[in-house]
Amino acid sequence: MRFKIVFFLALLIISACSNWKEEPAISKVIFINALPGSNEATLLFDGQPLNTKPLVYDTFTTSYRDIRAGRRMVSVKLSEYSEPSEEDTFYVPEFSYFTAYITKDITQTPEVGRLYFYQDAIIKPAAGKANVRFMNLYPDKTAEIDLMVSGRTDALFTKQTFGKITAFVSTDTSSYYTFRLRQKGVVIPNTVYNLKITRQNNYTILLTDSLGNATGEKKPRLQLITHQQ
Repeated sequence: MRFKIVFFLALLIISACSNWKEEPAISKVIFINALPGSNEATLLFDGQPLNTKPLVYDTFTTSYRDIRAGRRMVSVKLSEYSEPSEEDTFYVPEFSYFTAYITKDITQTPEVGRLYFYQDAIIKPAAGKANVRFMNLYPDKTAEIDLMVSGRTDALFTKQTFGKITAFVSTDTSSYYTFRLRQKGVVIPNTVYNLKITRQNNYTILLTDSLGNATGEKKPRLQLITHQQ
């Protein structure tokens, strides 16, 4: 599959290039495979794998992986026997955090694979709080999803379309939050998720789709990514 590589916050990335050194510092990347139909995915920097084991669909690296800052050549490999995608240049700012993810661009016909880099604004949560954001990679280009918390009347995040990532917001912590998904004011049936939010952590609440065990039908799935520095 042909990949297009997309970099968010491009101005910051380009400006960081001017400070490139012979021995640049280390930055960090989390990698998510959100490309439906892909059995394996490996993210390559200068031909070297970021993840030691290929990621199956709907999985991610459990922590940030170190990468060398500076000018890097980036590509994706979808199986042990396939050739990597075409390489593209990525200027990695020093001491930065990124989420990289592959998915389909469902706005294009035919759909094409895309690799995205999103710079993470990781900050220390307020005392007794946690920082959370919402990432919608559920492949429905018409859906606007609200993320609801049981016991609250207002949504935590509203009208999130495919490919959108919110900013981090501060929230109270709980042994388990019960989340629901809502679309056009109506709670989506069978979308109840219990996720543990602990204090002094940064989290991404990731929405993808997965196959139901009994029916084989696709259904929304929520997972929690902990951004461990």
